[in-house]
Amino acid sequence: MHRFNEVISLGYDAMEFFWKSLRHLQCHDAPTLLAHMPDNDTWNSFIPNLTNFLISTQEEKDLKLVFAKHNPKWEINPETRQHAHYYSRMFGKPEAENLLNDCRCLICTVLAKINRKIHMVDGGFTVGILDGYFGIDKQSEKPCLERPWADVEKGGVSGWRVALSEKKIKIEEIAVNSISPKFSIIINPFGECYPEFLAGPNRYPGYDMIKDYIYSGGAFVTAGGNPFHYSFDVSKGERKDTSTVVPAVPIDVTSAPDKEGNLRLTVNRTTLLFNMIFPRDFGAVTTMDLSNEQKGPWSVNLFQSEEDRKYWDCNMELNRLRVFRSLNPKNSRQLIAIMRARLAGKEVFPVGFVPYGHGLLFHIGLTLDLRGEREFDIATAAVTDGLINNFKNYLPC
Repeated sequence: MHRFNEVISLGYDAMEFFWKSLRHLQCHDAPTLLAHMPDNDTWNSFIPNLTNFLISTQEEKDLKLVFAKHNPKWEINPETRQHAHYYSRMFGKPEAENLLNDCRCLICTVLAKINRKIHMVDGGFTVGILDGYFGIDKQSEKPCLERPWADVEKGGVSGWRVALSEKKIKIEEIAVNSISPKFSIIINPFGECYPEFLAGPNRYPGYDMIKDYIYSGGAFVTAGGNPFHYSFDVSKGERKDTSTVVPAVPIDVTSAPDKEGNLRLTVNRTTLLFNMIFPRDFGAVTTMDLSNEQKGPWSVNLFQSEEDRKYWDCNMELNRLRVFRSLNPKNSRQLIAIMRARLAGKEVFPVGFVPYGHGLLFHIGLTLDLRGEREFDIATAAVTDGLINNFKNYLPC
């Protein structure tokens, strides 16, 4: 086992090598550079070190700040790092953890930026549209055909394909297990549902693939309803609720003496908490029904602030559009609005995104049901004219 100070030294070695590689990136085409990385012991030994820190992007000056933060003498005397092997008081456990966390964040940020440059700028955009399959064995799978709150006639896989093709955008229809960083953006056209291959109770491998894709720098689009509310098990052709219900606070308690005369309490009813995977993992919630009398879509006027227009300066008619499960900024950690509305006196985001890791989840909380043709036009324009045309404002390349 390495001492913490030795780990620090190894971290410096890895970062220095990575830093020098980035300097070459400034004067070389990124795909060419990565295709001709040296295939030798130095590079091969660096890969395992990278995976310990891994995955994303930042500027060279920020890498310098890491060195300066943990060792002000790094630039003046690089030999200082050698002392870490022998001088046990130079670095302790907290310093080691801080440096390795910084290394992980910075390297991941840099790699995500390189990946976007290769696949999203130099190679052009490629958009993936989930086709309803998980992809293990399409012959035996029962594809997802359900589109809760996204069953507008002009929608679905074919509707998104037509809308993107009209804009000359390169698209591929893909199964869930074909999700990869080669796709600039991936669209789920199934509303509150998504294709899954259930591996057991509360085990969602497809959802984990989607999360990993976003965290590593991808942009995932959900349109219609609450994201990931249902999974569609392609092995059985069944839709299942992904949320779990857990008891919380007792709200109905009775007491009565037992045979010995001791008072016994009986809990008859508790509040129920829904553990939904979207707020649990992304720290964001959508609007809910206000009461039993006020359920479902609301017809509202949408608007944009000057800040919103940086992401999409929409010139479409925004009056009397129906919203459903818009992003709710009040109970969410970090949301960025693209379109806003007033719902029951409170501001909500019918179109917006949630930063997650090094990527984002782009949510469209418009009602895309059978009457939602206008709303579907807004949704597709938000992706083509907003997300794609202004991609560098969302995720730097």
